[in-house]
Amino acid sequence: MVRYMMAGISNLQADGTMKHSSAIGSKGHVYSRIKPNEEGEVQVAVDGTLRTLLARGRDKTKLIPSGELIKVVDVIGSTLIVEPLSEGDELSSEEE
Repeated sequence: MVRYMMAGISNLQADGTMKHSSAIGSKGHVYSRIKPNEEGEVQVAVDGTLRTLLARGRDKTKLIPSGELIKVVDVIGSTLIVEPLSEGDELSSEEE
């Protein structure tokens, strides 16, 4: 009985966690600007849930302003590495 309870608790804990690496390739927008060589916040849909996460720019010398559309290109620890979307890239309705 205790074993089943512990398994149930373990499953509850696992359901609330997110693998940051699953955000790679996701598109979203900058929530709070990303200054050169500093962190900001982005909003991206990960596993069907809109999340606000810490991010740094791939190009550490450039500012990415609030509202800029971005794509997640890498993850270091729990920090997303992002770059602005190029002109041909678009957000799908799921990512907006």
